[in-house]
Amino acid sequence: MNMAINGKLKNQSLGRELTEMESRLAQALEAVYITQPKDFDVVVAYLNINAIEVPSTGSIHWTLEILENELQAINDSLDRAYQQNGCGASYPRETIK
Repeated sequence: MNMAINGKLKNQSLGRELTEMESRLAQALEAVYITQPKDFDVVVAYLNINAIEVPSTGSIHWTLEILENELQAINDSLDRAYQQNGCGASYPRETIK
């Protein structure tokens, strides 16, 4: 492996960069999981109280169904990107040897 990029692979399982809204959602999920019980009703309330945008729509209204659908859509999109781009969101497969 090219050691010069080793430190840049902290997100090596991503086939693309997260969008700004996906990043905000990820940060909100991390915050709620650190401070609150692991309960999806609590997560939905946290997202609503903190006006975190739904990445696919920009809405700030969350329900359990919307959270489940959004997480599945993001996961599916990241899986497709990984299949197309290989490991490392900024590094095509051929540069990592």
